[in-house]
Amino acid sequence: MKISVHKRSKSVIFKFNDNGSGIPEDIQGKVFVPNFTTKSSGSGIGLAISKRAIEHLGGHIWFDTQEDVGTSFYIEMPLAPVESTPTSTI
Repeated sequence: MKISVHKRSKSVIFKFNDNGSGIPEDIQGKVFVPNFTTKSSGSGIGLAISKRAIEHLGGHIWFDTQEDVGTSFYIEMPLAPVESTPTSTI
């Protein structure tokens, strides 16, 4: 897995890139659905919970995928405004 970070003016984008087999087209629309999994074990709630938490914080999550090549997940989060710290005079 390769992880990269790109800063924009008001947000930051995290990219998680793998070299797996990609997500088949027929299940791409189910990736963020609670209780959906392609694995023999696990609950299938990880990406659904992640999506809800990210969106609750004002962010977005999405992916692009190519079968037999791999998948990249992206998380974009807003940056908090920088507050100026008052200086004290003595």
